[in-house]
Amino acid sequence: LRLKIGSRAEDSKIIKPGEVISFNLILIGRATEYLPYFIYTFDELGRLGIGRGRGRYRLIEVKKWKKDNGGWKIEETPVYTAQDKTIRQTPAEKIELPEDFRPSEILDSLTLRFITPLRIKYNRDLVVRPDFHIFIRNLLRRLGLLYYFHCGNNKPSWDHRAIISHAEKVEIQSSSLKWRDWERYSSRQDTRMKLGGIVGEITYHGNIEPFLQIIEAGEVLHAGKGTSFGLGRYEIA
Repeated sequence: LRLKIGSRAEDSKIIKPGEVISFNLILIGRATEYLPYFIYTFDELGRLGIGRGRGRYRLIEVKKWKKDNGGWKIEETPVYTAQDKTIRQTPAEKIELPEDFRPSEILDSLTLRFITPLRIKYNRDLVVRPDFHIFIRNLLRRLGLLYYFHCGNNKPSWDHRAIISHAEKVEIQSSSLKWRDWERYSSRQDTRMKLGGIVGEITYHGNIEPFLQIIEAGEVLHAGKGTSFGLGRYEIA
């Protein structure tokens, strides 16, 4: 099986026969109800073949991520296995966010590692060195939209001006970010789309504690543009 995950030759990966690969799929809100259809689709894709040469695979099992003691880990019991072809009913995990913002006087440092290209636009330009307030603005917008569409058309009662005002006081301490080109072919538009963004690490310093729950939510839901393609994935380093 030969997979190309980017626009460069070194982004190609050859999966040898018998080798096990894994990947993540994030379903949000009402989309969680369609998990059986996604499992069937990935199983059928394995029979049809994917990648250059239509390499075939067999879907072995599906496991769920679960929040535990503030972190995320994979549950031991599978949601689905190829042996029994049965989907185990399991509730979706919930992400709870505070709607009241209370700044503290604690100064600390926070390092974020961007794993897949982050594409954030500010003042109509793509950002190559995201100030903390720009990053928080983007997260607030994304989380607010998801809340609206999946939580009964309600909006979180955040005081955006106050939150952004405090976020502007947090500074960049160090950065090793770099631009990574990435593109995909759109069959609908019959064109190649450039979706490059920044990857690497950036460290912020300041009153960060009040923003942690928002940032932790972004670890799961990603940030920036192209999140449905897996872009904007990051982790707290």
